Amino acid sequence: MKKGSNNRFCKVSGISGPLSEIRIITCLSSVRLVRRVIFQDLDYKGSYSAPVKGTFRTPPKSGRDIFFVWGGDTADQGWGINPDFGGMKIYETMRQLNPDFFIHSGDNIYADGPIQAQVTLDDDTIWKNITTPEKSKVAETLTEFRGNYIYNLLDESIKRFNAEVPILAQWDDHETRNNWYPGLEETLQNRELSQRQASIFLDKTIKSYLRGI
Repeated sequence: MKKGSNNRFCKVSGISGPLSEIRIITCLSSVRLVRRVIFQDLDYKGSYSAPVKGTFRTPPKSGRDIFFVWGGDTADQGWGINPDFGGMKIYETMRQLNPDFFIHSGDNIYADGPIQAQVTLDDDTIWKNITTPEKSKVAETLTEFRGNYIYNLLDESIKRFNAEVPILAQWDDHETRNNWYPGLEETLQNRELSQRQASIFLDKTIKSYLRGI
């Protein structure tokens, strides 16, 4: 995407990274704008992705009531995307409410919470998760941390929600490790980790968070 401007937009900036970001600053207020993004293959310049459509509402110049939704803890405790259940249906329910924005109050991912292909429920039925290599183990590498955010985007309800609702995201603990704080030592329950200090992962956590949200 090249930089451009006209009488409607103040500035449009480029996109970058495996989880790309687009920053658009608009001069308009209290309107819903439609955006369409097309990606180009840099190795094969004639190859383009299918267009991805999204919308967003600009803030008002004067005061008005706002309506927002609130939540957190995405793909947690081993419960992932189950197509038989309809995926993460709560995001579709929130989208249909047409909120001004969504406050994600932390645990945008569970970097320390692998998703297994199946979970046996109390009634002996089987809960089936979509799985990926990056989401099948506790995250250690930058690719694995990013893979946790990419995993969430495999859900159709989340993709539709993200395309239409602005998100204000907080960073809690599971973006790094359970009950994480600077200097926290890993406990013996995480024996599979090759590095014992959670703070070692901080740089990877920040990079994946800023690209994944």
